[in-house]
Amino acid sequence: MKEKILIKLDKLIHEATNLLENLKMANFNKAMEEPKFSAFRTSALSFLKSMFGEEHYYHKFNSGVKYYADYNVVLAIELLKKIKNDVEEGWLDNLRGLVSAELFSDFLDMAEHLTEEGYKDPAAVIIGSVLEENLRQLSLKSGLPITQTDTKSGKVKPMKAESMNIELAKNNIYNLTYQKLITGWLDLRNKAAHGLYSEYDSNIVVSFLLFVRDFSAKFN
Repeated sequence: MKEKILIKLDKLIHEATNLLENLKMANFNKAMEEPKFSAFRTSALSFLKSMFGEEHYYHKFNSGVKYYADYNVVLAIELLKKIKNDVEEGWLDNLRGLVSAELFSDFLDMAEHLTEEGYKDPAAVIIGSVLEENLRQLSLKSGLPITQTDTKSGKVKPMKAESMNIELAKNNIYNLTYQKLITGWLDLRNKAAHGLYSEYDSNIVVSFLLFVRDFSAKFN
């Protein structure tokens, strides 16, 4: 994924450099090249939006690179080079972490609202899903596997949440106390998912929510 992003950035930088060179040519007919600039700008904005959303570099590029003029094309090249450098240094991974944190927060807010409205069971399922995704993201960040090969079928399948929990503790990403707590909370999620609603109450779901909020903040 990272390599593909860098290749695309190199391509955009090359296109912008060619546009700048054409602008500097003697007897150059600017009007003939303006459609190429528009195509370049559209391609760059589409790429930046898909990778970074409408904040960060998309906003800078959209507001700063508007016209087919040398100062605009120079700005485009400098912005794209800055993005490339940040991707090479791992900034994209940090951005994904921020996006994940925002999504986790949204889902947990939803679960909190459901609990307050008396819907503890769907809330417990949502909270459990956020916890599982936290474990997956933490495993990726720690260089641990998130898939495993089925011994019978030979197919590669996603690791179960408890398996990731065991591996994370085994590799000292967090301690045994956290591992045991997570095992218990995953059991609650499974009960909610399988209709065993009488085995827990809303107070336990609230505690589950608080734990996952704390875990998300601490480890992701």
